[in-house]
Amino acid sequence: MTKAPTTYIDRHVRIPSDPALIPDIVAEVSELLVTQQFQKSEVDDVKHALNEALVNSVVHGNAERKTKHVLITYALCGGEFRIRIQDQGPGFSPGDIADPLDEGNLLQPHGRGVFMMRKFMDHVEFNNAGNCVTMIKRLRTP
Repeated sequence: MTKAPTTYIDRHVRIPSDPALIPDIVAEVSELLVTQQFQKSEVDDVKHALNEALVNSVVHGNAERKTKHVLITYALCGGEFRIRIQDQGPGFSPGDIADPLDEGNLLQPHGRGVFMMRKFMDHVEFNNAGNCVTMIKRLRTP
């Protein structure tokens, strides 16, 4: 049986609201998880959820204003990866998002980001203002 790594990593990154920077953050996190024994499927789940959260923060939260920033804080402790993404936008109410699986929404070009985050991660939580999301992924032993 594979034992969860005991490594503790805590990192804070602040980026301007530039969509071109999103792949670099996703790659950095992915590389970390690979080195810490996360399985490919778990890494892929985090990559998809993280990309959605960053796009939401940069594009929707901060409206791509490069004078506004996104704060990304992540920690890896044992077999748990926790990431928090906060933008400087006005926020939103997650409860107001239409269900992307409703028949009338199936062909909509947007509205799936929060749904995908919840499907890919073990825990997703928004702050009261709606401009900060915390997501958790737990290492599963093979």
